[in-house]
Amino acid sequence: MAVTTAVAGALCAGAAGVGTGVAAATMAPMPPPGPTVTAPPSWAPPKPADPMWAMGNAQVWDAGWNHWGVWVNGTFIPTF
Repeated sequence: MAVTTAVAGALCAGAAGVGTGVAAATMAPMPPPGPTVTAPPSWAPPKPADPMWAMGNAQVWDAGWNHWGVWVNGTFIPTF
């Protein structure tokens, strides 16, 4: 009978949440902002050669990440 009472007590305590930690939610990381296309600053590296895969799209300077890149089908691809 003592074993039955101990098991029943342990099950009730577990169901009541005794001994559990506090749950807390954290915010998901925010995605990085999109590129900020501006004129390159004086300290920027020279513009690299246009890649063959750019399909004629011009390279632009991204002031947010400080590198060169190409817009292809609405997606900014860094070329550094």
